[in-house]
Amino acid sequence: MENIVAIVGVCVALALGIPAIILQRRQTRLAEEARRFEIAASRVDVFQRMHTGKRLRVGYVHYPPFAIAPMMEHEPPAGLYIDLMRRLCESDGIVAEFRQVRFASALSKVVGDELDVVLCIFQTPRRSQTVDFSAFLHSVSVSGVTRRQEDRISSQSDLVSLPLRFVVCRGEIGHEIIEDHLKIPEARVTVIDTSNVADIIEMVAAKKADVAIADSLSCQHGLAARGAEGPKLKPILRRRPLYLCPNGVMFAREQDDLADWLDTGLKALLREPEFRKTEETILEDFHGTISKI
Repeated sequence: MENIVAIVGVCVALALGIPAIILQRRQTRLAEEARRFEIAASRVDVFQRMHTGKRLRVGYVHYPPFAIAPMMEHEPPAGLYIDLMRRLCESDGIVAEFRQVRFASALSKVVGDELDVVLCIFQTPRRSQTVDFSAFLHSVSVSGVTRRQEDRISSQSDLVSLPLRFVVCRGEIGHEIIEDHLKIPEARVTVIDTSNVADIIEMVAAKKADVAIADSLSCQHGLAARGAEGPKLKPILRRRPLYLCPNGVMFAREQDDLADWLDTGLKALLREPEFRKTEETILEDFHGTISKI
């Protein structure tokens, strides 16, 4: 008798529970669809707005030699990508309003329509789920920094199999590679809320971590900035990098006219003698780290 009561109880629970689950899923799906319609209805045509208002809000991260933040507040930014974008805008009678941002906050500022575009930022699988990219001019490798005495690391598999402690900058390419590509357990990773790779390199030097993962250009700058202490550390995986990042311009989804304008205009300008000479110098100075696309 007790078994019969139990079976009846399970049947009643299923009869009540399954419709509730179905209803909940349907409500969730409808809410997601409503949100997509809301976003689509509020989406701005950035290209049209740019030509109407004659201005473009351009975000950039300090990333020499492509984008260089000024030392003084009243001075303009510099660098190859800054100069290309400034020239492209000037050719169409548009004022480029440059604003410095961090890698970690760049995406949210584009999605939130605080910026129209962001220069010099890597296209990654995670970012591509939310925003679009165009005008890929160069790629930058991703590698790491460790202490000079560390001689066990020669491949990506060593990073996964060895009991190493990692440190990365929050929201930057090293953070994404560690989580999505290498899938390193959280217990072995320290995430620092900084955009300065020198901060994570310092943690390796202080033996608070074994490996700092970041793009190779930032690693090179970080090691050079340490001066006399540089020889205590070394780059790793330079010849066999973890990832090659296309470096381009980021903007909101479904901006085809803007994407074409950026891609066509910036690539055409890069072929001009003035900019081509600058590019040749960069590729020579950062051979093996920066590559032309």
